[in-house]
Amino acid sequence: MIGEFFVEDAVMRRAKMCQPEVSDVTFYPTRLTPKGMIGFGGCLFNRQIAFNGIAIYTKPDGSGIRLLFPTRELPNGRTVTLFHPVTREITDLLTEAVAAKLREVTKRVVEARHDD
Repeated sequence: MIGEFFVEDAVMRRAKMCQPEVSDVTFYPTRLTPKGMIGFGGCLFNRQIAFNGIAIYTKPDGSGIRLLFPTRELPNGRTVTLFHPVTREITDLLTEAVAAKLREVTKRVVEARHDD
């Protein structure tokens, strides 16, 4: 009976890990650049991994945002990506979470201007 409890608990934890969740999204605005960068952001993924330093750009056609993930240049001149989503599902999940944060921040700024 006790062994069954531990097996069931492990199965439930594994099932929760299979359902991706993005939380605690942050947004740090910058001045709009000629290439469309509007700021940097970060988030928690499955409340287990923090992703920070994600550059946020407007799409060239103005239809939304796109995320660029951090890179580093190695001493030999090669550039490597530090982290990035590997599936469209996770890319869309991260992009929508950041877009929701942008809408929230924009709404607060507009409301604050109307209160003045």
